[in-house]
Amino acid sequence: MKDIESISKKLQSDGLTLVQARELFDGLLELKPSFASYL
Repeated sequence: MKDIESISKKLQSDGLTLVQARELFDGLLELKPSFASYL
């Protein structure tokens, strides 16, 4: 669960690029494939 919270905080950070956001979402889906239907 801490990994998901960490990803959420990083997604809210200033200066995040689209590439970085995509990488974070891809990492999230590796951790929780069931989230795919929500993204």
